[in-house]
Amino acid sequence: MQKIMLVMLCLVLGSQVYAMTNEEMEKEVQALKNKVQELEKYTFPPEKVEEIKKVSEFVCPNGHAFSSAPKEMKCPHDELSVKERSALIKIKLNRREEVGEKISGMMEEEFRKRVNVAVSGTGIVQHVSASEEETTKKQTFSQGSANVYLLSQPMKNTVFFIDLEALGGQGPDATIANNSTLNNDATSLPNGVQADNARLREAWIQRTAFDQKLQMVAGKIDLTNYFDRNVAANDETTQFLTGTLVNNPLIGNPANGPGLFASFDSRRGVGVSLGAQSPNSAGVNVTEQPYFIAEIETRFRFLLGNLGNCRLWGTRNGRTSGPYIEDYSIGMSIDQELSGKIVAFGRLGRSFKREQVRDPHAWSAGILLRDFIPQRRRDKLGVGYSHYLTSVSGGLNGETESIGEAYYSIYLTDHLFISPIAQYLFHSAGTSTAAAQSHVLILGLRTQVYF
Repeated sequence: MQKIMLVMLCLVLGSQVYAMTNEEMEKEVQALKNKVQELEKYTFPPEKVEEIKKVSEFVCPNGHAFSSAPKEMKCPHDELSVKERSALIKIKLNRREEVGEKISGMMEEEFRKRVNVAVSGTGIVQHVSASEEETTKKQTFSQGSANVYLLSQPMKNTVFFIDLEALGGQGPDATIANNSTLNNDATSLPNGVQADNARLREAWIQRTAFDQKLQMVAGKIDLTNYFDRNVAANDETTQFLTGTLVNNPLIGNPANGPGLFASFDSRRGVGVSLGAQSPNSAGVNVTEQPYFIAEIETRFRFLLGNLGNCRLWGTRNGRTSGPYIEDYSIGMSIDQELSGKIVAFGRLGRSFKREQVRDPHAWSAGILLRDFIPQRRRDKLGVGYSHYLTSVSGGLNGETESIGEAYYSIYLTDHLFISPIAQYLFHSAGTSTAAAQSHVLILGLRTQVYF
């Protein structure tokens, strides 16, 4: 009886253990099913695709085919010799696309449908702190600008761009007669205008071809975006503020207006660019008295393999009034890396006047230091000097003008930079209505915001 009781007890306990094991297994299976369902949310179902594949097969005269060579190259069915031949077969298979590829494709498609927007703002304060001339007052000037950029891709290899700008205030150019432009960001404002002024600064469509080697632009353009460029001195909002250090003063391009631009880059270190623009920004008689410019650009490795750029340009001005009456100009812009942290730059230009007057010339040079402080790798320091010999036409008195500038761009965040600026006007050429000035020190602060 005791043996029977022991056997019954063992059966009961065994059934309970078996039941508990089945329950745990069911829970484990259900947990695995849940995980699979969760993973399926982040995957895309396989796609049915067909693939053509070349294979080898072995065939006897009676048509028996084998995927691999039979023993002694004899058909096992009729003992006839088999021959090898190639065949193309269609294979159906499931292809699972990577999630990253799928997302990239969606984002690219979405980019083509939408309009991208970017915003930037620049605020500049300049103080005339010292001057040799007693008539020059110690004044403080403020000026600011805000730009909204719109970019869309209406079709493949085509970009549509708009730059809306609002700006106001004045720089020291309002009281210090000079030809170098002490605040190049304020040059868009008409003389004497200090109130806010809004305008369509640029609006153009760009088309590329031949693997983007050929680029064509048409619309309201700024030719200095494409000609006389320089890695170290080409942007008054982030680099030098003085106009003659931003572009060569003898390039003589009209204000932004209707124009055309075309360039071809060989991808072998040589590029050619052509540009034409109407001198009338209002869009009236756009083909009358046009401005033409051409440029050859070369890229090279010099000084221990460091990258350099040299751009040679020539212009023909068709205007019949103003300081650039049917004149020709030639110039050069060069920048050369001396190391990974130092870039040297220079410009040279000369104009040939129609009138029997002295032809003006200009040159500038300087250096850019970057990543030169270990704790401040995003900061930049620029030092430049500009020399300009003016002509005696167009209200100029034929004097020499020279100015130096130093700035230090301080990185705060990816969207915010500030730059202390010091300008020293050694001598200005003056104008027909204002006398020349010497030894003018101007201290400033620039704030640049990006979104």
